[in-house]
Amino acid sequence: MATVYLAEDVKHKRQVAIKVLKPELAAVLGAERFVQEITTTAALQHPHILPLFDSGEADGFLYYVMPFIDGETLRAKLDRETQLGVDEAVKIASDVAEALHYAHEHGVVHRDIKPENILLANGRPMVADFGIALAVSAAAGGRMTETGLSLGTPHYMSPEQATAEKEITRRSDVYSLASVLYEMLAGVPPHLGGSAQQIIMRIIADAPRPVTELRKSVPPNVAAAVSRALEKLPADRFESAKAFADALADRHFTTASESIAGSVSGGSLGRWLRSPFSVAAVALLVVSAGALLVFSTRDAAEPMPVPVVAFPLIDSLTAALSFALADDGTMIFVRDQQIFVRRAGELTESPLGGVFDTVASFRPILSPDGAEIAFVATSGSGRTRRDVLRRASLRGGRVSTLWTAEDEVAWVIPLAWSEDGSVFVTLAQGSTFASARIARLKESGGEIDTITAALALEAELLPGGKAVVACVISGNSTRVQSIDLATRERVTLANDSCNPRWSPTGHVLFSEFDGTLRALPFDPHQLVATGAAMAVLDGLASDRSTGQFELGATGTLVYVAGPASRTFEGLEPTLVSLDGSASPLPLRRTDHGDADFSPDGRLMAYTRDGQIWLYDLDLGTHRQFTTVGGFHHDPVWSPDGTRLAYRARRSEGQGGNIYVQSLVGDSVGMHIGGTDDGDNPSQWLPDGTILAYQDGPSDIIALSADRPGAPVPILNADWYEMRARVSPDGKWLAYQSNESGRLQLVVRAWPRLDRKAVIADSIAAAFHFWSPDSRTLYYAWRGNLIAVTLGGTDSLLAASSRVAFEQLGGTPAAMHPDGRRFLVFRPASPQPTNTLAARRSLIVVTGWLTVLRQRLADGVVE
Repeated sequence: MATVYLAEDVKHKRQVAIKVLKPELAAVLGAERFVQEITTTAALQHPHILPLFDSGEADGFLYYVMPFIDGETLRAKLDRETQLGVDEAVKIASDVAEALHYAHEHGVVHRDIKPENILLANGRPMVADFGIALAVSAAAGGRMTETGLSLGTPHYMSPEQATAEKEITRRSDVYSLASVLYEMLAGVPPHLGGSAQQIIMRIIADAPRPVTELRKSVPPNVAAAVSRALEKLPADRFESAKAFADALADRHFTTASESIAGSVSGGSLGRWLRSPFSVAAVALLVVSAGALLVFSTRDAAEPMPVPVVAFPLIDSLTAALSFALADDGTMIFVRDQQIFVRRAGELTESPLGGVFDTVASFRPILSPDGAEIAFVATSGSGRTRRDVLRRASLRGGRVSTLWTAEDEVAWVIPLAWSEDGSVFVTLAQGSTFASARIARLKESGGEIDTITAALALEAELLPGGKAVVACVISGNSTRVQSIDLATRERVTLANDSCNPRWSPTGHVLFSEFDGTLRALPFDPHQLVATGAAMAVLDGLASDRSTGQFELGATGTLVYVAGPASRTFEGLEPTLVSLDGSASPLPLRRTDHGDADFSPDGRLMAYTRDGQIWLYDLDLGTHRQFTTVGGFHHDPVWSPDGTRLAYRARRSEGQGGNIYVQSLVGDSVGMHIGGTDDGDNPSQWLPDGTILAYQDGPSDIIALSADRPGAPVPILNADWYEMRARVSPDGKWLAYQSNESGRLQLVVRAWPRLDRKAVIADSIAAAFHFWSPDSRTLYYAWRGNLIAVTLGGTDSLLAASSRVAFEQLGGTPAAMHPDGRRFLVFRPASPQPTNTLAARRSLIVVTGWLTVLRQRLADGVVE
């Protein structure tokens, strides 16, 4: 963690040792927090503790100062002598234990006891760096992975340190000291390995040889004390360092447990594996070597019984990670635009051979026999760039193409691979999902069969192959739906959910945005839910999607655990002008990029925290407008500026959830209706009509703003039409449509809709705006604001097109009535992905079906 300098304290005329933390570590910690955390350790005064003289920051470098000891470290002595005399070794360990007990009583745990941190001055041991590891860890706030450094030294780590437990107690120091004593007596540490990873695995899963097997002269009480101090489970060790020292001095001390090997292979290891440690790192041994996983074949009616063990993998997780789980325990990861495979029987992962493409981050799908995967790659560059769906053997060396996009704006998401050789995918055209369709293609080639017009992120075939369950994006929501492959009928099973998976218990599993995993009893033949969904697991990590998980055929669950909060840092509202200037508004970040200006341009209605807020541009004040219900968004002003229409989620609205609320004297609003698919207001017309578009089929409808009623279809077709806006002069209707297979900006004559022209092709799904004179349409394209001027007062033809504002830096949501300013929601700086990864773990739970069945029976989730 640091570089050590020998220096002279000119004031006190003495030599000192200055430790300067590595710059990358100092950058993570920050001077103020580090100095604050290290203050506690500076108060420790003990004969066997190396004191702390000073600490601070200089020119960005963090440092602390200790006395210079003219001696050697215990490491140097061991390197020279290999083994120490029994009495000398016990004396050193007892003195160190005394120092540890003193520190523990003052609330400080060392966390890094090792021969390098034990200095020998005239034969008297002094513990160095006391509490430094704690200070660094606390100051980092859990961000140690940003530095590439770790706290603790593998040979002397306690199992709970190796598994990255958050709470490290004094019993961890007892374990580390016992490891040091073991090496002083036996000449080697308790666990050896060719790499740090192998050592950590053995700390967690292996029992060290009793020290008497390596050195017969070790007294029985010393061997027994070392044995107890090296127990895997902290509760089975000595409760304090003093108790350990007392046992070393007590010739009559014996441990109630058997030898280390017997104890670990019996109750202690079993209790430890069932404890909340989640066993990090060494899960590699458990999973890859197959020590605890018993795999069955696909044809087995029930998986063979598997021990219930939970642990995280330490080297297979980044913030952006997609993964799949094969029946034999092989894990496939997509990250850093590569495919990595951890095969059953291997301790580490490696790139999949034969794949030289740039790989997209979509989840790979497995072939029915588990021997191949299908994944998305990018081929070519520039105008020749194409998305390609490829298949590759997990043994490496064989890669072929299943599908190639026709042009550079087409894209594909792999969903599922059926027994009959069908590969289910989402296909789309353009930069949006407006043209998305779930389709089926044969691995042998041929025609593409469209199942339904929808965007699915993930899907899984149900038993019998009659239907799939899919995660479908619909408007502003994510839903789990069943799709009948014969009738093409879609039924929503859960809202605000994703990652559907089938469980042999007869349930559809899915995850929610709050990090909850739920199980819905479901009949895969009748395609109906047979009961209510129940929470069966908490703690799945989530960001802008729901938590990722996989359930293997043998009942092994793999999921990403961590904060159930979105990494999305919010949107910052900014006013940009056609003259090129930009002015951020002094408002909190929002979570929904939509807004509308009042007709006089003084007030701005916008969404924040699921409610509608009003901001006064002249006074700089803002207030909350809606207070009832949730999920408020898409506010639109009435022509006279006295009312707002918006979408909200309330019980009386069900799917049709458009409300109208007055600015004065109304705190609830009136539900005016809508369709079951859920509707988003886009404009309020002078005649009291509110135009809206649907979440599902995205047809354009009209509702009365004055009373509840049935919606009136305006544009209703087999393709998408959305974001309808009538020009200020009342002659034209502009909307977005994917009738051509690409998202286009279309203008029709209003209100007869008898003339039509395409104004812009292959646009993004964003807002568009009419200029006050109805001659110009503005829309977003490739980060720029484009202005299209129509040919004349009665012409639908686009006479010219130009860039009105370069590099908006976000999504335009509203145009000010002055026609010169636009509200743009710009994404705030996201959280660094390595910080997010530091707070996440990839958890493996073997035998999880046993747990699931019990929780379903008990109705309890832990």
